[in-house]
Amino acid sequence: DVLGIGAKMEPGVKVLDLACGSGVYGYVLLQRDPKATVTDIDWQNVLKVAQKVAHDMGVADRVTFRPGDILSIDYGEEEFDIAIVSNILQAFDPETNKNILSKICKALKPGGTVVINDIVPDEERSKARRALIFAVYMLTVSTGGDAYTLSEFDSWLKDTGFDNVAEHRIRGTTTLIIATKKALTPRAVSID
Repeated sequence: DVLGIGAKMEPGVKVLDLACGSGVYGYVLLQRDPKATVTDIDWQNVLKVAQKVAHDMGVADRVTFRPGDILSIDYGEEEFDIAIVSNILQAFDPETNKNILSKICKALKPGGTVVINDIVPDEERSKARRALIFAVYMLTVSTGGDAYTLSEFDSWLKDTGFDNVAEHRIRGTTTLIIATKKALTPRAVSID
């Protein structure tokens, strides 16, 4: 609904779903837009689950499965309208997240949209109890992960080529952070 899939957005969007897991977020978009396609990137064993879910949801014919590690695989260049990054940036340190967001920016068409679904604590890290407990958990299971604040995401997104950063609180414990790849600025042409 937030993206306008099947309503405001033109049909036929190309979606990149990084560390897709079951793939359900991308497949819901496919159900809304019968001309859309999704490229799922995750480890081979995870993609086996995603393939079954895609089949069960009736969208498998519009999904491309690309096995690989999101840190090392090439996402492509200006291929996608939307990139989904759900519950994965929390596993990495800020510098790695900026590298991932740079690769996403490169893969999106100008004006493309990145959708980050993550657990986001309040700026003071004092009120969002579940997010703070999750941050402690990330410290124990990752080498640099954390529950990052909106201002941290905002800074990384702007540093890697995005603007129009917006936060959308959704039911449950996660937040959607949506940003747009900056459109190319036309160069001045010299007429001699």
